[in-house]
Amino acid sequence: MRTSISFVGFAFFLMSCAAQPYSPPAPDVVVPSFDGVVCNEGWCQCPEDAETWFDPAAVSGDTSRDERCAVGEIGMSEPLCNNGWCRCPDNMEVWYDPSSSGSTGIETRCGAPDPDPDPDPDPDPDPEELTCNMGWCRCPSDPDTWFDPSAMTGDTSRAERCGTEGGDPTPAPRPMTATRPPENTGTGFFTNGGSIYDANGELFVARGVNITPAWGRLDHNRESLAIISRSSANLVRIAVGDFIPGRVDTPEAVRALVERGIENRLVVMPEWHSITGGLDPAELARVTDFWLLPENVTWLRANERQIMLNIANEWGDRDDPVAWRDAYIDSITRLRDAGVNALIVVDSTLYGQSPTAILEHGAAIIEADPQHNVAFSIHMYRFWRTVDDADDVGSWPHGPWSVETELGNIDAAGLPLMIGEFGAPTSPETAFSTQTLMDICGERSIGWIAWAWKETAGADQHHDMLRVANAFDADADLTDFGRLVLDHPAGTRATSRVPEIF
Repeated sequence: MRTSISFVGFAFFLMSCAAQPYSPPAPDVVVPSFDGVVCNEGWCQCPEDAETWFDPAAVSGDTSRDERCAVGEIGMSEPLCNNGWCRCPDNMEVWYDPSSSGSTGIETRCGAPDPDPDPDPDPDPDPEELTCNMGWCRCPSDPDTWFDPSAMTGDTSRAERCGTEGGDPTPAPRPMTATRPPENTGTGFFTNGGSIYDANGELFVARGVNITPAWGRLDHNRESLAIISRSSANLVRIAVGDFIPGRVDTPEAVRALVERGIENRLVVMPEWHSITGGLDPAELARVTDFWLLPENVTWLRANERQIMLNIANEWGDRDDPVAWRDAYIDSITRLRDAGVNALIVVDSTLYGQSPTAILEHGAAIIEADPQHNVAFSIHMYRFWRTVDDADDVGSWPHGPWSVETELGNIDAAGLPLMIGEFGAPTSPETAFSTQTLMDICGERSIGWIAWAWKETAGADQHHDMLRVANAFDADADLTDFGRLVLDHPAGTRATSRVPEIF
């Protein structure tokens, strides 16, 4: 888990008393409140004497309210502390490290002429405000539910008791199986409750790679479809288009690549790459015209069990997400009217990188689809940050965005999602930790498709997974990025499952 729970913690030393051991209530017990009484770490202040504390769980005896508040034995002389730092007694704006005798210790810090030096790590003077009592805190999103702030994991932790709370990166497990929704009359992949399932109703989490026959060597890309399965990948995304007229811009050429991938037990996702970054809805309409050619509709329907259709790569205006929404609603409606019931994958705006369009308009696109069978794709490059590099999140007109936060928000909204592209850590286009992204996708069971298997036939590119095109007989043939994609704990070898649909 990568986020920590921030709350005001006080360090108490109970003086001149022998406190009885205290066990917090079970998590399903409603924690009692004490109106007007300040409580912390299992003790409460006497209303009449703020220097004296009592045990609210003691009905009688030496630590009970009746006894303690009458005699005033327990005082509090320790300073206010938070996240391992304490405020100076004579200057509440300055913090010191109570465990240090050096430059961050109380003698140096609290006597320093600088009223607000910058310690490392920086204490948080504005911690999240939580309502806590008797060692338990209320969930901010559900005041009737309480969690144990000292439990980072397990049944009493905030993640387990409070749920995702709109962005917590520790989610509930996705159901491993699901039933096809009644409105879905297809025979292939379908969505249910924000997750993607194969034709048999088994959870499908993409662990795939991209190939580039639209501009790379066609023979190499065709041959790669027989080799990629050695990487344990379960999906291949195929870039087609008319960059080079007559290569992969005909139904026959696209069908040949799709069916070769299926022969090699790969889920296949063709995508039209030639309108990348386009803004004109007429462009998307022309691409839809291509997919609606009778020859394409024939193979799209015949191979429905093993394919997903990514209509177009990275199309849509970041400044006009409504136009993006409406154009895709029109495109999907036309495809459904022609009998194409396969799972449709929609790239977001801003070259596929914006979570905003998906969060604001994704539900409307799904609702407009008579099959309710749409998933969304985000491409992660320079507009994204992980916790490792999050200093400038939100500082641009669009982004940068936090991987942890936005994937949590999309999950919480129940929108099916995959990462359709992400690049190597060494690429200048990658502005986040690829390893952390893979960790998060592993924790959330979010599919991903690495860019790319081998983008060019020449010298290594930043994003190439292979050193030499289609030479993959041993791990030595992989680039560093290729080894990361395969051997990361959330990589293909550890987490890919080939569905039983071939």
